[in-house]
Amino acid sequence: MNRFCKSRKLSLNERLRLFVNVAEAVEYAHRHLVIHRDIKPSNILVNEDGISTLLDFGIAKIVDASQSDIVMAHTQTEMRIMTPVFASPEQRAGEPVTTAADIYQLGLLLTVILTDELPGDGETPSQLLSKTADTSYKAAALSPDIDTIVSKALRVEPSERYRSVTALIEDIELHLRNRPISAQPPSLRYRVAKFMKRQPWAAPVAAVSTVAIVAAIVMTSAYTLRLQEERDRAESIKTFLMDFLRAPDPFEGEGRELTVEQALGNAVSTADTSLAQRPELQTEVYAMLAGVYTNLDLHEEALDLRE
Repeated sequence: MNRFCKSRKLSLNERLRLFVNVAEAVEYAHRHLVIHRDIKPSNILVNEDGISTLLDFGIAKIVDASQSDIVMAHTQTEMRIMTPVFASPEQRAGEPVTTAADIYQLGLLLTVILTDELPGDGETPSQLLSKTADTSYKAAALSPDIDTIVSKALRVEPSERYRSVTALIEDIELHLRNRPISAQPPSLRYRVAKFMKRQPWAAPVAAVSTVAIVAAIVMTSAYTLRLQEERDRAESIKTFLMDFLRAPDPFEGEGRELTVEQALGNAVSTADTSLAQRPELQTEVYAMLAGVYTNLDLHEEALDLRE
């Protein structure tokens, strides 16, 4: 099978789809209570049309569904017949064999299909591929999801592998569709990265939307600040004018004897001191008072204010 992949220079996704076809044959056998126990590239025939056939059920065993997939009968004798490099840890240890053994061998098969190498202790497909030049794609093309899928299938403890071949196939299919796989922790960052890869238009749209939102916030803040400044200005002018109008009040101001010229002088003094920290508003008040002085023909005072 791996020779077919190399001779055709199949892409990463083409190899994954070919693997799925083989895994579906294994899943079919499991549904009919048969464990293959010897899944390896030489037992898979791929014809010119790319159709794969799983061969050699010579050491396959039949399971009893009532005994949690533990082998109860077999097609050969009790001799431990296996291909050592493709055997699962429990096969090599002579322990009871379940469908998990086939899942382990599928993990090895997937590694060989992708890298043309068998993994060493804890080696991932990415690590193997980085040492191999004879491929139609680079190690960087392998998603971390592939390493995760293979690592889960190759767990030493059968209970830690995929619960079924179907679950393994589902994760491969999810990866091919750029969707989150079940073997990866469901973090928000991981799901967002998958979404961005699945919908490449989302990144620029999100960036534009973010800029628009920030711009709207800035504009709204500036407008709110401007409104507050206008309110403060209006309040200050109101206070200034109220003080000016109270000046002739005999109870609150200086009484009836206060002349208009004196009231204007008091207003100028007030503007000099109370508005010293607000030059723009002070300038506006000076201009208003200068206009009153001009109307009263007090041009010298008006000129001082205008200057």
